[in-house]
Amino acid sequence: MQFSNFSKRIEGNTTYFVTSSPLLNIKDIKYYKDNATGGFAKKEFRWSFNGDYWSAWTDLSQGSISSFKIGNNTRLFLEIRYISSGTGKVSSFIVYYEGAAQNVAPPAPTPSSTIVTKPAPVQKPGEYSAFARNKQGNIIIFSTPNPLVNVADLKYYKDNATGG
Repeated sequence: MQFSNFSKRIEGNTTYFVTSSPLLNIKDIKYYKDNATGGFAKKEFRWSFNGDYWSAWTDLSQGSISSFKIGNNTRLFLEIRYISSGTGKVSSFIVYYEGAAQNVAPPAPTPSSTIVTKPAPVQKPGEYSAFARNKQGNIIIFSTPNPLVNVADLKYYKDNATGG
C-alpha cells in the first residue's frame, strides 16, 4: 500500500510533510519516495503514536524509515522535514507500507473563533472572563490576572442552556 496525502507546509528554507490524521493499522513501513532535487542540509523524520508525544528527529533514509518499530500501535503520525541548503526543492513524499488502506478524505478545516458580543456575567474583583464562539458552539474561557492562592477558588461552569 502507499500513502501520499500529506499536508505540505513551507517555512523559510524548510519543507514539511505531515499526516494531519493518523495512519491506521500500519504494520511496517517499507520505503519512501520523494522528488527531491538539489542540496539539503538535512532530511529528517519523526513519528508519534498519539499525536502528542513525538520521537526525536531522525535522519531520513530508506533504512531508518523502515527500521523503527510500530509494534501493536494502531495509530501512526509522521512528520518529514527537508531543510534546503539553498538549492534543494521537494514537492512530494510517498510512504509505502504494509497494512490497511487509508481513508484519504481531506482534513476537516479548523473552526475559526470570533468574539461574541454579549455582556459578560457579573464578576467579582480580580476575575476576568472571555467569551468566544466557533462552529461547535460557545467556548467560555475564565482566567484571572493574579495567581490563585487557594485551589478551592477554582470553579467549574457548565452552560446547560445549549444542552452542552
